Amino acid sequence: MTDTIATSEDAPGAQMDPIGTLLVKAGLISSADLDQALAEQATTGKTLGPILKDRGLVSEGDIVSVIAGQLGMQYVELADYQVDVLAVGAIPAALARKYQAIPIKREGNHLTVAMANPMNVFALDDIKAVTKCEVHPAFATEGGVSDAIDKYYRADAVAEGLATEAMAEMRVS
Repeated sequence: MTDTIATSEDAPGAQMDPIGTLLVKAGLISSADLDQALAEQATTGKTLGPILKDRGLVSEGDIVSVIAGQLGMQYVELADYQVDVLAVGAIPAALARKYQAIPIKREGNHLTVAMANPMNVFALDDIKAVTKCEVHPAFATEGGVSDAIDKYYRADAVAEGLATEAMAEMRVS
C-alpha cells in the first residue's frame, strides 16, 4: 500500500478547463476520443464523464483526479492509501455515511478527510465542529469512499444492527 496523494501544480482559482480538455491534456484520452464522446453527448444528452467511462476510456478515478488537479486539491486513491485507523475514529460512522467522507490522516489538530464531494461546505463545517480539528478535504471516488466506510466502520454497523435487534426484541417481550 502507498500513502502518496496526488496534488496539482496549478494554483487554485486558475481558469477552469472543461473536463474533456483536462483528460486530453492528461493524456488519458485522445482528441478523437473526445470528439466522438462530445458527438454522443449532443445526441443523447448524457454527461461526458459517464460516456467516456462506458466506452472504457477512463475510470471514475481518472475523472476525479483531473477535477481535483484542476481545483488545486488533493486526490486520494483509497484502495491504495494506508488509512490511519486512529484518524477514522475522529468522526462517527453516521456522519461519515451522511457526507460520504472518511478521515484518513491526523497530524495534531489537522485532519485530512477523503470525500466524494470535498466542496460541500456544510459537510466540512459539521466535520470541523465534531472533531474540533482543522479539516483538509481531499477528493476520492464515491465508490472508494463507500468501500472505505464499509471497511473501517464495519464494527459500528454490526453494533448498530445488534442494538436495533435488541430494541425490537424488547418491544416484543
